Amino acid sequence: MPMLGLTVRLLDPATGEDAAPGAEGELIVRGPNVTQGYHNKQEETAHALRRGWYHTGDLTRADADGLLPITRRLQELPPR
Repeated sequence: MPMLGLTVRLLDPATGEDAAPGAEGELIVRGPNVTQGYHNKQEETAHALRRGWYHTGDLTRADADGLLPITRRLQELPPR
């Protein structure tokens, strides 16, 4: 379940748009408790933090109770 004060979205990894309700998507988050970047790692920071959102690389699907169980990682997907 998302932490209090954390805003979450699920993005379709193929399009970068919001995932359809019930569909699997990449979990992205923002809030006062989210890192502002990786120490001395500008490339990694630029990849993970985009437009104020932290891209976790975790794929999830919201269930009926609003829980977000992690289903897999983007890194585990086969290349296209």
